[in-house]
Amino acid sequence: MHSFLFCRFIANGGRIIQKTVSSFDEVIDDYDLIMNCAGLRGGELASDPNVHPVRGHIVRVWAPWIKHFIHTDDTHYFLPQSESAAIGGTRQLGRYDLVPEVHESERILREMAERLPALKGAKILHEWVGLRPYRRPVRVEAEVIICKGKQIKVVHNYGHGAFGVSLSWGTAVYAAELAQQALNAKAKI
Repeated sequence: MHSFLFCRFIANGGRIIQKTVSSFDEVIDDYDLIMNCAGLRGGELASDPNVHPVRGHIVRVWAPWIKHFIHTDDTHYFLPQSESAAIGGTRQLGRYDLVPEVHESERILREMAERLPALKGAKILHEWVGLRPYRRPVRVEAEVIICKGKQIKVVHNYGHGAFGVSLSWGTAVYAAELAQQALNAKAKI
């Protein structure tokens, strides 16, 4: 279904351009609508002081003998693939550093092994840290802003934090509806 919608978007003249911008002023000359789904940068672009990073630390282990996922609370989960699994993790509000910490990896593995004893002895393959944009509440709304003396319609969709994978489906549909309404509106959003 989603690939069908993407193909329809392209067939109707839609273009997706991926580039870094510092302000909406850099893109308003060519577009009637801006979709602001820029994560942490989305807050910067919209001058939104309510967006903060949530640092997440995840460990990938070799554990092909475990085939079921486990989710016990906000930070403890085990998500298997064919031979490896992602184990989480951390949720640290306001931290920007991206370097994995050995003591965090060990804690993540130890705490998950307490919940899932079959995990003991699993070899760490790699670990990584990412920043998730957090905002309370998640911002999914449309507005009209003035840039370079021109009114431009903006639909914001950011701030999902650690729940981006689960919330993004619904908020994307809602943001698309807002975009359609904005494009159909004759005057204001």
